Amino acid sequence: MSETYDVAIIGAGSAGAAAATACARHGMAVALLEAGPLARAGARWINAIPGWTFDEAGVARPTAEETLGPPPPVIHLFAGRRQEHTRVVTDEFIEVDMGLMVARLQREARAAGVTLMPACRVAAARGETLVLKGGAEVKARWLVDASGLGGARLLGQAPLEPEDLCEARHQVHRVDDMERARAYFAHHGVAPGESLVFTSVAGGFSSLQVRLEGEVITLLSGTIPGQGWDR
Repeated sequence: MSETYDVAIIGAGSAGAAAATACARHGMAVALLEAGPLARAGARWINAIPGWTFDEAGVARPTAEETLGPPPPVIHLFAGRRQEHTRVVTDEFIEVDMGLMVARLQREARAAGVTLMPACRVAAARGETLVLKGGAEVKARWLVDASGLGGARLLGQAPLEPEDLCEARHQVHRVDDMERARAYFAHHGVAPGESLVFTSVAGGFSSLQVRLEGEVITLLSGTIPGQGWDR
């Protein structure tokens, strides 16, 4: 079988769902394809995002339910082996639960008239045609690949070098010993709700961000393994 649209977008995460909604609101017939279930599309972690980026992209800012809490008013950076302390005051970042935001963007896409197509894995792109695993085809005047680095990458994207890729890990835990947790942050001069960030933990680019919000602590680490640093 074959379906024809104005735009076909591969990947129903935040970028794909937002792009699909924008196109549909401009009167285009849009297909939004996702290789797996919609509930597993896109990022699944907490991400600190500058608020202005939503405004510039024409996407509504995250709701209170989609955020971890108030943005950190102060970020404390401890850099290098000497652990030099820099205090950054900011109100720009929003700590977003990406899974909840992606679900909202998908609902907006559906409401705008986008055809959401879960469990549709793209096997090949031939001109204006996407060939799906199983043989079905989706035809569109424009094709957009929003499937990310681990996705389809069938539209001639330039390859990325390992040194260009950052690997991150994120964890959220409920604190059992609040007294010790508060003492740890107080030792570094960090108030509850503020972010504590250690940079150059293992040399080169690496970082560890720790934040205590209520009875929950979040840990976010990042590094460039292609440069030889520990993951």
